[in-house]
Amino acid sequence: MKTAAIINIGSELLSGKTLNSHSHYLAKYLSRLGWQVKSQISCADNREEMLAALTFSAKQQLVIITGGLGPTVDDITREVVADFLQLPLVENEVAKCKIEAYFKNIKQKMSKNNYRQALFPLEADILDNQKGTADGFCCRMDNKLFIALPGPKRELEYVFEQHCIELLTLDKKVDFYYYKFFGIGESLVDQKIGQYLINNDDITMGIYASDSIITLALIEWQKTEDTKKILKDLDDAVNSELSEFLYAKTEIDLKRAFFDKLISTTTSISFAESCTGGMLAANITEFAGASAIFDGSVVTYSNQQKQNLLNVSSDCLNQFGAVSAECCQQMVEGLKDQFHSDMAIAITGIAGPTGGSKEKPVGLVYIGIDYKGKQNIFENRFSGSRARIRNKAMLTACFKALKILD
Repeated sequence: MKTAAIINIGSELLSGKTLNSHSHYLAKYLSRLGWQVKSQISCADNREEMLAALTFSAKQQLVIITGGLGPTVDDITREVVADFLQLPLVENEVAKCKIEAYFKNIKQKMSKNNYRQALFPLEADILDNQKGTADGFCCRMDNKLFIALPGPKRELEYVFEQHCIELLTLDKKVDFYYYKFFGIGESLVDQKIGQYLINNDDITMGIYASDSIITLALIEWQKTEDTKKILKDLDDAVNSELSEFLYAKTEIDLKRAFFDKLISTTTSISFAESCTGGMLAANITEFAGASAIFDGSVVTYSNQQKQNLLNVSSDCLNQFGAVSAECCQQMVEGLKDQFHSDMAIAITGIAGPTGGSKEKPVGLVYIGIDYKGKQNIFENRFSGSRARIRNKAMLTACFKALKILD
C-alpha cells in the first residue's frame, strides 16, 4: 500500500484567518489515486517547525507540501525542502524568463525578490504553473517523492491536476463505497452497525456528520475474500437496521438526490413556503434542467398571503394558528389547486429565535406533502439557530419527499 503525508505551510492557517481547504482536496484526490494519507500537518512559516514536519512526514512514500513558494521573506518552503534533502538551490533559466515575461506583460516593475521563485533544489522536476508565478517542484530521494505546490487554491489545483495526477496514478484500483443517511445521529448509526465497522490494512471505514447528513464512507484498498465478506455483512446490516434513514449508496448530496429522483420519475413539483422563505425553490433551481419538473412556488410568510394565495381559511388561522397541521394541510391543498403538480410541498413553522411559546416552541415545523392526491403532514421539532432550523426543515422536506417517491 502506498502511503502519503500532506504538509500545509502558512501561519494564516493556524490563526484561523484562512480556511485550509488544501488538505481536503489533496486527500480526496490521493485516495482515489490509490494513496493512503497517513497524516496531515499545518505549520507556521518557521524553519524549525517545517523541518520537524518534514522529518515526521518523510516516513511515508509521498510527501506533498503546499504554500510558501512566493517571493516574500516568509516564503521559505524551497529553502527548507532543499536543506532537508541536503540539496543546493539552483536557478532555473526557464522559470526566470517566465517571471520576467509576466511582469513585462502586466507592465509592472519587477522587484528583485521575485527571482527567488526561479530557485529550485538541484535536479528537481519543475511543475509549470500557468496560473501564477510560483512554479511547483518534485524531488526524488531514497524511493520517496517530495512535491511542493503553490499556496493559492486555483494555482495549487492547476499544478496538481496538470502535473501530479499522472505521476501519482497507481496500477492498483481502489474501490470506494458510501452510505448516506438523514434523520439519525452519528452515535445511533454507530450503535446500530458499529460491530460491522472494521479497519485494517485492506479496508478502512468511517462515519462522518455534516449539515445533518451522516456519511458512512469505506475504502477497499485490497480486494480479498475477507473484505468481500465484510462489505456484504455491512450492507446487509445497513439494509436491515437503517433503511428508513438511508437515502443513497453513492457520494451524493441529499438535495441532488431529490432532484435526480424528480427527473428520473418525471414528477412535476411546486412549493408553498413560510418559514423557509423560498429555500426549497432556490435549491431545486440550482440544478440545470429544473424547468423539466419545477412548476413554481409561492412564499406566503404572512397570514394574509396564506389566505390570498393558498385559500387558507380565516377560521383555520384563528382556531389553530399559522403553525399547525391544519394550516399546513390547507396550504398544500391550495398549492395543489393552483399548480396542479404531481407533488406539492408546503412548510410552515417557527424558526426563531423569537415567536415561540410553551405550546408551540421555536423549532416546531410542519411539512405537508401531497403526491398524486395522497397527503402526508409531518410534525417536526428542530433545535439550534434560526439558520439551522430553516436548513433542517428544507432538508427534511427533501428527504420525506424522496422517500415517498422511492
